[in-house]
Order: sequence, then C-alpha cells, then structure tokens
Amino acid sequence: MKIEHKITVKLGQHLVPVAILEADLLQLHILDLRREVQQELESNPFLEEEPVEDLPPEDSDSEDLQVEALRELSWDPKLPISVDDEEDDGRESRWEAPKISFWQRLEAQLGVSFSHNPKEKRIAEAIIDSLDGFGYLAKKPEEIAQELDVSPQDIEDVRQKIMHTFDPIGVAALSLQELFEVQLEDMGLKNSIAYRIVTEYWDTFQKKGIEFLSDELKLDEKQKEELIQVFRKLYSAPKDKYSEDRPEYVYPEVIFKIVEDKIVVELNEWDVPMVKFSSKYLEMLSQNELSKSERKFINEKRKKALDLLRAIANRRHNILKVAEFIAEHQEDFLRGKTPYLKPFTQTEAAERLGIPVSTFNRVVKGRYCDTPVGIFELRFFFSKGIRKGTENVSHDFLKQRIMEIVQGEDPKHPYSDQEIADILRKEGFKIARRTVAEYRKEIGIPKSSERKRRYLR
Repeated sequence: MKIEHKITVKLGQHLVPVAILEADLLQLHILDLRREVQQELESNPFLEEEPVEDLPPEDSDSEDLQVEALRELSWDPKLPISVDDEEDDGRESRWEAPKISFWQRLEAQLGVSFSHNPKEKRIAEAIIDSLDGFGYLAKKPEEIAQELDVSPQDIEDVRQKIMHTFDPIGVAALSLQELFEVQLEDMGLKNSIAYRIVTEYWDTFQKKGIEFLSDELKLDEKQKEELIQVFRKLYSAPKDKYSEDRPEYVYPEVIFKIVEDKIVVELNEWDVPMVKFSSKYLEMLSQNELSKSERKFINEKRKKALDLLRAIANRRHNILKVAEFIAEHQEDFLRGKTPYLKPFTQTEAAERLGIPVSTFNRVVKGRYCDTPVGIFELRFFFSKGIRKGTENVSHDFLKQRIMEIVQGEDPKHPYSDQEIADILRKEGFKIARRTVAEYRKEIGIPKSSERKRRYLR
C-alpha cells in the first residue's frame, strides 16, 4: 500500500481571540464594562488601578513590547474623559430614553441588513410592509412568496433573519409562542425551564398559567421566582417594547457639548476603573531566577492584560470615531437649528469611516448620547430615510410634507392615505400607503373620515 502526502492550501476567515475580545467589549453597556474591568482587576495580578489623571502615552503596535513600554501602557490619552469638576459626584446617571417610531427602527435596519443582497432586500421590504400594527406578520409567508414570485423558503430565510437580528427581536413573528421563543433564544435561555415551557407546554401555559406549571414541574420557590422574572421581561408584541407603558432607562455613554461655539464630543466613562500594568510583575519579568512555570504564568497574564488594554482602547476609539461623525454631519440638528436629520445609513457611514459594518452596528446599537437637544440612541442618527429620486430625505421632512398636503386638501373631500401616497409618489418619493398612515398618526392627523366629519359639523 502506497502512502501519499498531499499539501492543500485553503483560504478562510477565523476570528482570533483578540478580535473576539474587542467585539465583546464593544457591545457591552458601559455599566457591564465597569464590571468586566473590575473582575479582570481582581483576577489578573498583572493589572492594577491607576488614578484618572495619570494618562499614558500612545499604544505600540508591536507584540514584543519592552518592560519599560509595558509600564506606560494604558488607555488612549487622545480620548477625553467626561468628568466635570463643577458637577456633583453623586449626579444622576439615568434618563428616560426618547421614543422613536417603531417603523423608523425597522426601516433604519433594512438598509444595513440587506444592502448587499437586492433579492433579500426586496423580500424584507415586503415582509415589513405586511406587518400588522403590533409587529406580527399579518400575511402568510406563502402569500408573500406568490406575490414576489419567489419560493416560500426564500421568504422564511429572510423572515428568520429579521426576527433574530432586528430590534425589536421577534418582529415578523407569526404567533405569540414564536415571539417568546425568539426572545428567550436572544437572552441565551434556550436550555432554560422557561424555553421548555414555551416549546413543550404552550397550550397548558396559556390555559392554566405559570403557577400550575410550576407545581407540575416540581419547581422550588427560588426556581419559580426566577421563572416569573424571566416571563416579566418578555413583551407580548414587538411594538410593545417601545410603548409608553414600558419606559426604557439609559446611561448616556457619549456626551455632545457646545463649547466656544463648537460641538465637542466626550466619552462618559467616569465610573469605569482606569487600569495599567502592575509595576511589581513588570519587574519580575526582568528577573533571571524565575522558574519556567512562573515565567509562563506571568507571560500568560501579561498577554491577557495587554489584550484587554488594547481592546478597551479600540472600543473607545471606535465609539469616539462614530460620535465625531455624528457631530460633523448632524451639527444643525445638535444645535437645535433644524428638527431634521441628514439621512445616512449605517452602511454609508461605516464605509466613510473605514469601519466594518458589523463593528459600526455594535457601536450604535443600544448606546445612548446626551446632546444639547435631548437623549438619543446613536442608531437614531442613522435612519434609512425615504427615497426621493436618487436621494434620501429624512422622515421628519416627509412628515412636514404630509402635513402640508393635508392642510391644502379640500375639507369636503379629504385625501385618503392612499391618495396622499399617490401624491408623494408623483413628487418622486418611494413610499407605501402604510408608511403614510403611520406618519399621519405620529403627527396627530385624524384619518380622512374623521377630518370630513369634523368639517360637516
């Protein structure tokens, strides 16, 4: 038997541990980052906390850093810390988040998620346009497939992507059971009792409730309380996540200020420990009497500490980069000169900044900023906008145009939502009747039958 050796070369992409760490830290809420840094301080002897004022020189790109260079490595000095000496240290750090349109959230994400696949984007637009007022899919996937002349599997693939990646999670679900399943999966609870109840005991759960099932599954009081807490976090309709009955509280991580007539960007990390390399263990690296195991242990901790510091520096760099883009391109809005935003998609902004779209999405998702005109999620500044000819216009601009059309209508024969949509299409807007209806409601304009009734009175 002849043995042959073959060498093959295969190209592929693999995330190295440092990249995974950077991605994980980037999507952390600032309070979670604080806990992460604190835990690392407690577990890694190579790190120690330093005063805020001891800012380090710039980081080095070399892995073979010298002991003296390691001693100086810490957070990026170019990124400012938002600490105002005139403010009380016990200042309030939570604000109620402003509400933006449920439909705006969906439209903003459409352009990012499906920008490189025209077929999927067309399907996604049809799915979003087929949602009911609560965020459930009102049409059967088979009907949408027939309308678009694609396979039902194509519809289902895109629907699954929307359900699992869009905010709110579960939008386009077909039932309450499916919505609960997707939420629990997103929370990392696929192996939990709650998930088992939703998938295996749904009918009993609906008919007899959680108390009965807790007894049937022989749960103790602690398990029962944890189960109840999980179900309290679930929303029963995608649109409910942002309803007035569910106020969302946030910790602004980015601050925009007007200083000497300029928009200044600061990062609000005053409560996150500042870390640096431990002098004690740096000195130990230069000692020859260390055993092989001791040197291996110290080098492992050194590398882990170095990776953490670089990940934190890159996290701050990316957040600041995006914030500065907002300050530059939405300056009039931040100054209160206009209620309109300049339409930029996340994909367009990411390309201009040279940031991967996935990284950009982690920066803006769930991260809030304090501005002279209010508190906003960073993602708010990157809505898809409405297409008019070859350009995008903001949602606010379109709302104003709808208001003008209604004000100019014949009171005896007010325009229906479809007629308003037809007028806007003639002006070059790419807009659906449902979108007109949603915007009309948001700006407080009654439907055509009510407007006519008011006139007749």
